[in-house]
Amino acid sequence: MNGMNVQSLNRISKDSLLYDIKVVNKLEEETVNSMINELKKIRGTSKLLEVVNINFNFKIPKVFTLEDVLMGLNGLDIPNIVISLTIPKLSNELTSANQNEFRNIKFLSLRLLDFPTRDFEYIIQSCSVLDSFKLMAMYILDEEGEPIESIFTQTLTDHQSLKSLDIFLGTPETEENVIRYLNSNSILSHLKLSSNAEDDPIPLISNGRISNNTLQYLNIENNIQYYKLWDGQSSLESLILKGKDFLEDKKSLVDSISYSHALTVKVLEFDLNQEYIDSLAEIIDHLKILEKLTIHTKVAIDTDFQKLILSISNHKKLESICWDSNLKKDGQKMKFIEEICKLDHPTLRSLSVSFSSSPLDFEKIVITSSIEILAIFDYQLSPNTDNVFKILKEKVNLKSIKHFSRHPFPTSLVNEYYQTHLNPLSPNQLKLSEIDSWEIYFQVQLEKLNK
Repeated sequence: MNGMNVQSLNRISKDSLLYDIKVVNKLEEETVNSMINELKKIRGTSKLLEVVNINFNFKIPKVFTLEDVLMGLNGLDIPNIVISLTIPKLSNELTSANQNEFRNIKFLSLRLLDFPTRDFEYIIQSCSVLDSFKLMAMYILDEEGEPIESIFTQTLTDHQSLKSLDIFLGTPETEENVIRYLNSNSILSHLKLSSNAEDDPIPLISNGRISNNTLQYLNIENNIQYYKLWDGQSSLESLILKGKDFLEDKKSLVDSISYSHALTVKVLEFDLNQEYIDSLAEIIDHLKILEKLTIHTKVAIDTDFQKLILSISNHKKLESICWDSNLKKDGQKMKFIEEICKLDHPTLRSLSVSFSSSPLDFEKIVITSSIEILAIFDYQLSPNTDNVFKILKEKVNLKSIKHFSRHPFPTSLVNEYYQTHLNPLSPNQLKLSEIDSWEIYFQVQLEKLNK
């Protein structure tokens, strides 16, 4: 019989303990204890680790059970557990009388093909202080091997500490199940549901209303119709307005935002096209404490943005704008970005932008702007790193910059920056493609000491 081993290739990375478990050599025993002891050796004496990432890409021995694996991981006293590919099953002998409680597991993420209902219920019950649960599975199966009707079992609804739930399943939940769960739970603050369903959201057909006032984030299949169902004031801090034709009934959506969500929303994501520019401006006007705006575009826009720019310039709380688009021809977007940089906005300090062609004079406008935190996603075949280097050298109020492209950022430019700049950024605030800023920084400091 082949054994298993946790090889030396498995490593500690930052605050994560990463395992790639392979069937290669024999341990003394094929038991959970042997595996956990080997993991403890890799962990060593570090007390800073927060994540255990286990990839079960080997044939699980029959002696492995779900309860034993959770017990062993609980004993590692690392709160975040990620398990991929498969997971051991519960033993048939387990009963409610001998069920364990795993109070060290605060975050659990499972990426599986299918998952028995009994095992799902066991995890929810036994991880009594679980704060966040992620599940990616095609199906949760009942005792007959059939998919269950809803993920929102009574056990899940009654959990007393679960605040974040992120679920991907093969089929979508019905709106009745979603509404019933939200109205029965006063602890959850984050809910994301997605499935293998078609891209177009399923129309809502019930007259149900949502009365939940603890939820801060909600994304159900990118279906914005749920935002219209709130009965009174929500506590939502994010709105995700995305999907095909999501503004067909613009008035009812804007009215719902104004009535139920305007006082709490700090983050807005918006799919923008030619017809929706003025609608976005109107929504921004309603969201008085909005701090971060993310715009997604999949088509070029050839009209002006004056109403949108006016809404942004008049906003008193907005701190960050991100425009996500990699269209080859998107000149109007860059004109918008340039106008935003020229505003000298009293609170806007962070800008993230992507482009596929070199924008004219972009670095000159950014250098003189009030923007302090800059992220550039450069999809050009030959990115213009000289522009980024010019910003690095000349922008006196720069606090952080990120530059991502298809090619490595030139090491020589980073070296020159740390050699010559009188007040350079900390390497933590300098993220450039395939560049270890700390290594270059230390090398330059050492050279200066040796002079």
